[in-house]
Amino acid sequence: MAEKPQETRFLELEKDNFKKETLFRLKKGWILEFRSGATLFGTKYKILTNHPLEHGIGFRRSEFHLVPWQKASGSADESAFFAPVLLRQAGAFEYYYEDEDSKSQLGHGYFVVDPVLQIAKGVDGLPETLPLDSIVLQTVVTKLLGPLPEWDARLRVARETNYNMLHFTPVQELGDSNSGYALSDQLKVSHKIANSMGDLEKEIQRIYQEYNVLSIVDIVLNHTATSSPWLKDQPQATYNMENSPHLRPAFLLDFVLKQV
Repeated sequence: MAEKPQETRFLELEKDNFKKETLFRLKKGWILEFRSGATLFGTKYKILTNHPLEHGIGFRRSEFHLVPWQKASGSADESAFFAPVLLRQAGAFEYYYEDEDSKSQLGHGYFVVDPVLQIAKGVDGLPETLPLDSIVLQTVVTKLLGPLPEWDARLRVARETNYNMLHFTPVQELGDSNSGYALSDQLKVSHKIANSMGDLEKEIQRIYQEYNVLSIVDIVLNHTATSSPWLKDQPQATYNMENSPHLRPAFLLDFVLKQV
């Protein structure tokens, strides 16, 4: 079977075009090709994006890479130049372009690259791509599932009613309040669930292979419990009267009520 040709999407850039409210939705493996619009002809400018341009380079939101210009063969005018980006990673990314001499920004925008999801077994028994608009998801409250040996029975309904994705609330150690979103240790799995992240990973793989169900989990590293040792060591990281002065009236009211 012949390989499907690589798809390309063109984005024409114009001077002073800041697309703050526009999001371009693209797919992993496509090529995003920047080209100059009429208002940029005669302008020497460069394009930068925080989408990694080389294989193996990790994504850092504040790290932008220069997109090199290329020229179509058989033409020498400005319309022949283009700057391609192979969309290697899924996620949300930015681009901007600036004048080479003045360094002033000429435009800015955003694009999102959809992930490619695969279920373990398709109709032919082989891995099969799951379109994003075909996701049937159930949210489960992780802290109510109990230890890993009890998960199979508690997730049975999701498996037998043909959900293809499970959304887990945070899996880390919780604070004294036992709120599912108040973490006391961001780097440790809850002792009520598993002994290690490795054990949890094995369970997620079992769900994937046996249930044919994908999993996602909330990553809420900034949701810190008041009993967290990290917060006690770095109290400036939480809300206080200095970095959040709008809370002072509420603090004073709570203080007075406590005295009553």
